[in-house]
Amino acid sequence: MEKNRTLDYLAKGFTAAHRIRQASQKSLRSDENRSVQPSNLHKMGEIMQILAEYSPDRHKDNLSAAIEKSMMYSNTYRNLKQHLREARGKKMDVPTVLKALEMLKPALGNNHNILIDKMVKIYEILRS
Repeated sequence: MEKNRTLDYLAKGFTAAHRIRQASQKSLRSDENRSVQPSNLHKMGEIMQILAEYSPDRHKDNLSAAIEKSMMYSNTYRNLKQHLREARGKKMDVPTVLKALEMLKPALGNNHNILIDKMVKIYEILRS
């Protein structure tokens, strides 16, 4: 039984290594034809997801949840940074701030999401 489990771990390791190699070669090929390269963080997230997929069962759920949460924070940060960079040259008005708050919602807890929703509703009431 122990021998089969060890062979299974080895097979999963080889499969994960192959998929990681494919993912890195795919991004290298696509980078030649692009002026904008994919971020290293995106590549790292993809590699971490592959590792989580082929990790032992006792670690798979925790690792997958941590990677998913990390990628969600990363995406939220990147989107917010891009939005604020675009708004830098313009006047910082209420719709710009509300859009930034909406972008933060995935990374916030339920109480904060409710607060943002209330702020948006108050603004809509005042605007009408």
